[in-house]
Amino acid sequence: MTNITLNWSRKNRDERLRYAARVANALRNNPHFSEGNHMASRLDTAVGLVVVNNDTMANLERQLKTLRMENAALMQELEQTFTNTASWVGKESGGDAKIILSAGLSVRKTPQRVGAMPKVSMLEITYPTMGQLLLNWTYVDGAVSYELQAKVLDGRQQRFQQIKLLTRSSLVLPVADEVDLEGGMAHPEEGVILKRGVRYAFRVAAVGAEGRGFWSDPVERIAV
Repeated sequence: MTNITLNWSRKNRDERLRYAARVANALRNNPHFSEGNHMASRLDTAVGLVVVNNDTMANLERQLKTLRMENAALMQELEQTFTNTASWVGKESGGDAKIILSAGLSVRKTPQRVGAMPKVSMLEITYPTMGQLLLNWTYVDGAVSYELQAKVLDGRQQRFQQIKLLTRSSLVLPVADEVDLEGGMAHPEEGVILKRGVRYAFRVAAVGAEGRGFWSDPVERIAV
């Protein structure tokens, strides 16, 4: 008696679907099997369910990708709105610390340091989730803002480009598969978007009353 060899575990998803569909077609109206049509119908149903489920998963993955990009854009919009609100509070309060604090905002102590700002230390870059890079660095006392720059590491003499001028010591950068690159980065109105699979170098410098300080040591990461 001949044994049947399936080799099912050695086949990928598409190969399994084609294999099952081929057997179903071979069983249909086969004179050697009294219930060939019935078994063929069962195989067709099982194949159809897998195909539908695969299509559903593919659609969900596309929706998730879109939602991630929309969430990154919304976070950038929230940051801009919050910055504008803080600016408005500062103007309306006339710079009065008590009034500013009453609005739930924090106030910064008057910088005492005179001269160039010190070099930013401990620039760290992590991956909080797929499609995002999180940049953190050590707060510099007396800094009014921070200038963040990046460049693409592709073997060419790329120059550092300014990504953002911000007042906090962290930033989340979104990553996308398809972006209209300009110097390795897309620059839509809501902020910079990095391209997945590209290696970047980042650096940051503190900006104080006497101007920009020294750049941090560059840190390299691949956008994923």
